[in-house]
Amino acid sequence: MDKMQIKNSCVEVIQILEYAPLEVKNKIPYKLLEKIKENASKTHIWKYNKNKKLSEQECSIYTKMILEYIYIKYLNNIK
Repeated sequence: MDKMQIKNSCVEVIQILEYAPLEVKNKIPYKLLEKIKENASKTHIWKYNKNKKLSEQECSIYTKMILEYIYIKYLNNIK
């Protein structure tokens, strides 16, 4: 996985999380959100299509991996 793919994925994660309910966003540590924003590409443009489900979004595999990590670590109720 190269650095640019990670930076582009951070942009996509930020866009996706903008559409997440507040109660979901509040479960994600502020430091993690800041780290994602800090690492986001300044040139990559990607728009979340609010007419599609999350599973239908055309995002990278690395974006899906980051979201999966967030879900498992912070959103899943199983501890």
